[in-house]
Amino acid sequence: MNSRVYHTTQQQAVMEFLRRNRDRQYSIAQIAQEVCKDGVGKSTLYRRIAQLAQEGSVRRFRGEDGRSVVYQYVGENHACDHHFHLKCAGCGMLIHLECEQMHELKEHIRVHHQFSIDPASTVLYGLCADCCTREQV
Repeated sequence: MNSRVYHTTQQQAVMEFLRRNRDRQYSIAQIAQEVCKDGVGKSTLYRRIAQLAQEGSVRRFRGEDGRSVVYQYVGENHACDHHFHLKCAGCGMLIHLECEQMHELKEHIRVHHQFSIDPASTVLYGLCADCCTREQV
């Protein structure tokens, strides 16, 4: 088997996993748990994630414990630095919030409270519509 083809197949498996799960964040260990069972080597995984993060199609986020790192596929949406994020405390879904009212809130806080918010680092926690529905049942 051609090692170049095998290597490309491994890289593609990592990318496909991330694309299928674009509304979730995963640690390297969690990604490895899924893609390494399909023959992807850990060194390939680490290299591919680093490459995708450098290209901007995968974003690094601080994990909920404040020390770990999680990754999420953002695809061509490289403007992730300019919007806020919503994270469901129920299912873990992360929503990229493109909302003019949030930009107005950011500006209000800057002008009236002399505090500048970094949207890329700001995550609002709550429950998504599906989890709200499940809690009501």
